[in-house]
Amino acid sequence: MSGATDLPRDLPSLTGLRYVAAALVVFHHAAPVFIPEAYLGRFAEIGYIGVMFFFTLSGFVLTWAIRPGGRTRDFYQSRFARIYPLYLATWAAAVAASFMLGDDKSWIGIILSLILLQAWVPDPQVYGAGNSPGWSLSVEAFFYALFPFLTGKRMRLQRRSRLLLPLLALFVGVGIVYSLTPVYSHWFAYYSPIYNLSAFIIGILLAGSIRAGARMRISTWQALTVGGVIYLALGVLWPECPRGFANAVMLAPAVLLIAAAATNDIQGRRSVWATKPLVRLGQWSFALYLVHYMMVRLIGRYLPNAITTDTPLGVLGTVVFLALATGVSAAVFYVIEMPAQRLLRPRVKRAGKEEVTALSSDPF
Repeated sequence: MSGATDLPRDLPSLTGLRYVAAALVVFHHAAPVFIPEAYLGRFAEIGYIGVMFFFTLSGFVLTWAIRPGGRTRDFYQSRFARIYPLYLATWAAAVAASFMLGDDKSWIGIILSLILLQAWVPDPQVYGAGNSPGWSLSVEAFFYALFPFLTGKRMRLQRRSRLLLPLLALFVGVGIVYSLTPVYSHWFAYYSPIYNLSAFIIGILLAGSIRAGARMRISTWQALTVGGVIYLALGVLWPECPRGFANAVMLAPAVLLIAAAATNDIQGRRSVWATKPLVRLGQWSFALYLVHYMMVRLIGRYLPNAITTDTPLGVLGTVVFLALATGVSAAVFYVIEMPAQRLLRPRVKRAGKEEVTALSSDPF
């Protein structure tokens, strides 16, 4: 079994796959605008599961990046630099857009969204305030606050990784059963930081398991096929299912995919997901996630009916919109995200010079 110090710090395939998860969320929001009545739109209905993938990936990558001597203060500073400057910029743009569109606004929600507390309130006017997709950053902030305590020395992470499969089965089973009961709460099973913590912990345990020597025997493409078949089956059979149900069903395929991609990179095998174009797209995915929703709403306000009533044009329009949003996210990445990270990330001395700290396959 290889020691943690022998493992590669960078897992580029995971970065490439981030773009796929972000694109699912984009299609979920764009399809109802461009192809509202088309049967094809059903397959975008559960695209929100991309957020659950990010939560699991976040736990995995943060754990994978742990190295001896890391300071908790540096971790928190790095996380702030990673998410908040771009979040703040897009929050301001989204609030301005909401005034342009004449939305009903919750000032409490706007204030709470500014400080990343909106996901704790079970009111759509609150957790959807500011830049609506930002609710997931409210959840991530909770994860970051807990992370040093979840992975401290006393946790003995690699030993605890034996809990991965039992806990995965438990969370999937409980999620499916709960989503089918009369007491099901849409907020609790999708937006709540407490409920989403399960996906994050699964990611932590998965990283601990792979650091301890576990390897996935199937390829990334095989894992994608498994996840894709389950996703398409849900899209055909029950696209309006409770979000908690879809997330629970897709959690195991997400774990399978992350493990397969990580194993691929550890073993040095070539992968299309690790190529420079896909890695670059993955690096833009955080910006894509934050800019796309306000773009959907603004474009949807002025979109000609001729496009939305013609399925081929609507599908083409959705693809063109993804390309446009990706281009905007690239500009935002270079103009706001990267300069802010260079300025705000903690610096450490290595080999006689100062370097800005960074995380491999830095998560959403």
